[in-house]
Amino acid sequence: MKILVVQETDWIERGPHQQHHLFERLETMGHEVRVIDFEFLWPETDSDERYRGRKEVKPEAKVVDEAEVSLIRPPILKLPLLDKASILPAHTSELRRQFKQFEPDVVVGFGILNAYLASHLAERNNVPFIYYIIDHLHTLLSNSVLQTTAKWVEERTVQEAEYVYSINEGLRQYSIERGADPSKTRVVPGGVDMAKYTAGDRNTVSLPAEIDDTDTVLFFMGWLYEFSGLRELARDMAANEEYDDLKLLVVGEGDLYEELESIKQETLGDQLVLTGRVPFVEIPNYLDYADICLLPAEHNDTMDDIVPIKMYEYLASGSPVVATRLPGLQKEFGEENGVVYTSGPTSAFETVIELLASDTYETHAERGMAFAEKHDWTHLTKQFETHLQSIVDGNTPPSREATTETAPHTTVTKQD
Repeated sequence: MKILVVQETDWIERGPHQQHHLFERLETMGHEVRVIDFEFLWPETDSDERYRGRKEVKPEAKVVDEAEVSLIRPPILKLPLLDKASILPAHTSELRRQFKQFEPDVVVGFGILNAYLASHLAERNNVPFIYYIIDHLHTLLSNSVLQTTAKWVEERTVQEAEYVYSINEGLRQYSIERGADPSKTRVVPGGVDMAKYTAGDRNTVSLPAEIDDTDTVLFFMGWLYEFSGLRELARDMAANEEYDDLKLLVVGEGDLYEELESIKQETLGDQLVLTGRVPFVEIPNYLDYADICLLPAEHNDTMDDIVPIKMYEYLASGSPVVATRLPGLQKEFGEENGVVYTSGPTSAFETVIELLASDTYETHAERGMAFAEKHDWTHLTKQFETHLQSIVDGNTPPSREATTETAPHTTVTKQD
């Protein structure tokens, strides 16, 4: 198959996300994959460039070493607001070029505006268009006017797509609320490479502060959003000096990084270990430090229905997860699959202490690994390939019930 993917995040600088995991693997399975992305992180560069012309790139693979996905970056005006406005003419032109030259068999959209454009051009060219929802994208925009406009565009795309895929059941329901035909919705969830995450080795990485074997490590990885809940948890750690054997290991960068650095300098010292961004391939080795993994996020519109891929990676590492009781997480993991729920950031530290003091810690860890094992990427990618081929052939893809069938069971244990 020739697969055209469109998104409005930076394919190189962000992720890996669902699309990286699926489409890098599909490329190595013999399919030709082209991605159109949007360089939205340009304000974070030191470049004085205000206009960047069209570029074709062969980016380094993020999750599968041998993957050779082709990346196209349409022209962009690197000026506030005008950067987003430039999507309309630049991405329309690029999409027309790809339908003419690449002649895709199927188009998969992950963005807002360029997904909307792709859905219309796909219909004109008699090519099936799939909208894949992995987030409440419009809520990530800071401008309220842009949010309202983006929400309207999302709804139109959901209603016009041939099929709407979601990363979890909560987002499937969200798509139906936006107008998707329930019979045209499917769930292909996030996953994990079990072999890599059970073989993590902490001895292969160097940390900016020492963590002893006697320390209990609370672990967070990913983008440090203001609503991540780490600020509150770190402050609660600092206020409870009797737990000086706890370490908070934060792997990632983002909006909250400087404030966490201040908390470290003022109160927590070496109890708070900040690594910054690390190569994705090293994540299993950092996770080998974890005793409890964290997702203590605020309960907001952005977080309500999402299930971050890192949740599966957390569980695959053999550690239970303390997470805010968000609707999407609860629908995905239930009550007995390695996730211990807390009411939000201000109660997360208390929940951690209760879990460490309980006799259910090992049970949560074992159940979490068993759940993650059912979401191995190899199985999920083959499943998605079957769906795409069915749609390309003009057939109905497997039902939601068939979609959620799990891979054959194999026993995986965490290495000491």
